[in-house]
Amino acid sequence: MSDSAATAVAHPNIAFIKYWGNRDDSLRLPANGSISMNLGALETRTTVAFSSAYRSDRISVNGSLSEGEALIRVVHFMDRIRSLAGEKRFAEIESQNNFPIGAGIASSAAAFAALALAGSTAAGLHLNEAELSRLARLGSGSACRSIPPGFCEWLAGDSDEESIAVSIAPPDYWALTDIIAVVSARHKEVGSSMGHQRAMTSPYQAVRVATAPERLLECRTAILKRDFDRLALICEKDSTMMHGVMMTQEPPLFYWEPASLKIMKNIMQWRREGIPCFFTLDAGPNVHVLCPEEAEKELKAEYVDLMTLLKESDFITLHCPLTPQTTNLISTREFEMMKSNCILINTSRGPVVDQKALYKALKKKQIAGAGLDVYQKEPVEMTEPLLKLDNVVFTPHIGSASIQTRTKMALMAAQNIVAVLQGKSPINPVNR
Repeated sequence: MSDSAATAVAHPNIAFIKYWGNRDDSLRLPANGSISMNLGALETRTTVAFSSAYRSDRISVNGSLSEGEALIRVVHFMDRIRSLAGEKRFAEIESQNNFPIGAGIASSAAAFAALALAGSTAAGLHLNEAELSRLARLGSGSACRSIPPGFCEWLAGDSDEESIAVSIAPPDYWALTDIIAVVSARHKEVGSSMGHQRAMTSPYQAVRVATAPERLLECRTAILKRDFDRLALICEKDSTMMHGVMMTQEPPLFYWEPASLKIMKNIMQWRREGIPCFFTLDAGPNVHVLCPEEAEKELKAEYVDLMTLLKESDFITLHCPLTPQTTNLISTREFEMMKSNCILINTSRGPVVDQKALYKALKKKQIAGAGLDVYQKEPVEMTEPLLKLDNVVFTPHIGSASIQTRTKMALMAAQNIVAVLQGKSPINPVNR
């Protein structure tokens, strides 16, 4: 049998009415329906290639091989596709994202939507939109909403076959802009799948689910009437309700960071001042700021390419993971583009910045200064030339040293210990 391959592109989505909690975890049947909007500027591009030469599935994301739970999850999903198609071959899967993964920006939704389409096509299946939506849902619940275009509703349904996403309105029906305030690009300590399983331990989940039909109707009506004020109120309410459930689960999930709350308060103040905007947060600390397309100028927000950002920014702060694509992302060429008054801040990973090029740029006053929490080699050696400059502020990789983060870290360690003592697999395995 000859090799076969297919490539698919899918977008993450931002939920207006949230999905949190399942009535069936194995089939990812949601406790309530949800409504979302696909994000056209963000994408996952996935290629699936089946070959009789492969002895196992091989998965890479942004150039890094997947392992542990992430690998197992994808292999199980590929087994579903193989079962549907009568396919016996293993596959090589390559996936690329242009946005942070595992940070509450629906990366798993885009990932499994793209995988569902690329994998089923490469296996010789010709699935319609409803079938693709159902298949994607089995990989990641919210992935079903990344199959139809535009504004979508995930129908809770009464069965596996009925729980699919359908389009409410096409992408060009209402020009809304989603500005994502990336509070943290770090991978979540507790993933959404685990959180969904514990939702019913909150005393507020039953109320949230029971009242969801009212909010779904309100949201659907607001979209169809292009009623921004109405949409703003219902979306902020629903987002806060979901996080209230998370915070009262056992054990609790605190995704909000102090910066998240500050941004939310600012957004509400902007709306009181007449700027049309509202916030919503998925399962993470990052804040989505929604506004009509014409309000972008009022918020002074603009999407630009990296070159434009480097040339025009007074402050550049880095929050990206270390991948082959981001290694030395900022080097000699990039420093030459920056303004002389620019301040560079790196709290992500040291090798994202070419440290030798940074020293030269600071020494020559190509840029005004830098704030560094991470370095190419840690701990920093006392012979490091950067230490001799007076236009650099150093911190010893303590960007995560907040009370909230350290509390979460301690809680996660305790959860792993309890799981092992109960004869279960640890929640966050390092080696298998």
